[in-house]
Amino acid sequence: MKEAIDQEAVADMKALMKGKFRELVSRYCANGEEYIAKLKAALTAEDFDALASNAHALKSPSALLGLCRVSSLAEEIEVLAKNKGADGLEDIQRLVGDLGGAYGEASRFLTEELESLEG
Repeated sequence: MKEAIDQEAVADMKALMKGKFRELVSRYCANGEEYIAKLKAALTAEDFDALASNAHALKSPSALLGLCRVSSLAEEIEVLAKNKGADGLEDIQRLVGDLGGAYGEASRFLTEELESLEG
C-alpha cells in the first residue's frame, strides 16, 4: 500500500519553493477546505458534475505536495462521478468521507511542516 504522505516529495517541494512554500501550503489548505465542503454539498445534491470537477481540482495539487492518499481518493471520486455513480452513490459517499479524514490528516501534517520551518 502506498504511503499516505510522500515525505520525499514534500521535502523536494520545500526545497524547490523555498520561501514560497508557506504561501503554497496556506493556499492549498484554504482551497482544500473549500473543495471538501463543495464535494459534500455536491454529494447531497447528487450533482455528479460538481463532484467530478471539485475532486479533480483537489487531486493535482495534492499529488504535487506528496499527499498521495488525498490525491488517490480524489481521483477515485472523480472517476465514479464521471460515470454518474453507475456503481451506486454509496461508494462515492464512503470515498468523500474517507477524503475528508485524509485531508484533515494531510492538513495537520502540512501545518506541522510549516511550524518546523519557524523553529
